[in-house]
Amino acid sequence: MPGPPGVLAPTTGPGPRTVAGMTATVAAENAVVGRPARIRMTLAAGGRPVTDLQAWLGMAGHLFVLGPGRAGAPDPTDVATSFAHVHDMTPALPGRASGPEVSFDYVFPQSGAYRLWLQVLRAGEVVTVPVDLAVGSAATGM
Repeated sequence: MPGPPGVLAPTTGPGPRTVAGMTATVAAENAVVGRPARIRMTLAAGGRPVTDLQAWLGMAGHLFVLGPGRAGAPDPTDVATSFAHVHDMTPALPGRASGPEVSFDYVFPQSGAYRLWLQVLRAGEVVTVPVDLAVGSAATGM
């Protein structure tokens, strides 16, 4: 699914990726159906933690989740596809920077392929980190 111009293509699975001059390391803890999962992104630039994230829309970060449709992959045209918008729950105070980590708690409703977009604000620019994530059943942990 292509995004607007200038948006990176999703990177399969958690791990490090480079975006907006930073290394964004994404982790997905307990990403199985029906259990709280923690999606965490840690940012670094020039080998140092990024600690100048700005509050954006009242939050330290935003996570958008597009779940699998009937074909098992995210499809925004399929009414069976789930959608969620999740906030980092760290208090974002105006005029006070945050970072280097933002984290989100989410319960995945079904197994399959998910597309995630993690967003933060830095130097007045919205930084979007796309990630494809496979979510398995609690029984298999896959």
